[in-house]
Order: sequence, then C-alpha cells, then structure tokens
Amino acid sequence: MLQTTMIETIHRAKYALAEPDRLLHNAAVQISSSGRISSIGTWKRPPANSNVSVVDWGSAVLLPG
Repeated sequence: MLQTTMIETIHRAKYALAEPDRLLHNAAVQISSSGRISSIGTWKRPPANSNVSVVDWGSAVLLPG
C-alpha cells in the first residue's frame, strides 16, 4: 500500500484580518492537510524537521474565508 504524506501549509503576510475588528500584524494562517483553516495568529517559524510548507505573501493582507 502506498502511503502519502500530508503537508500542512502556512500562509504568512504582514497582516491578516482574523475577525471584522481584529487585524493581526506579522500574521500566519495555518491550513490543515485537508484544506481547512486550522489556526490564525502571529507568525512563528515551524521547526526545521516539520512537514510544513510556508507561502510568504510579503506585505499583503490575508482575508481568510
């Protein structure tokens, strides 16, 4: 049986609108391997040995759905 490795993705940007009245600076939105948002918060670099892909959007504002 072939096993596939599930990779989580973190989208980081200068800002993220977490709630209508809550703008985060130096933000990160973590997406689970199933494609759903699992957390929104301040950016923290994942451990080097983790199975995480990071997409850096620079000075953009993330508007998670």
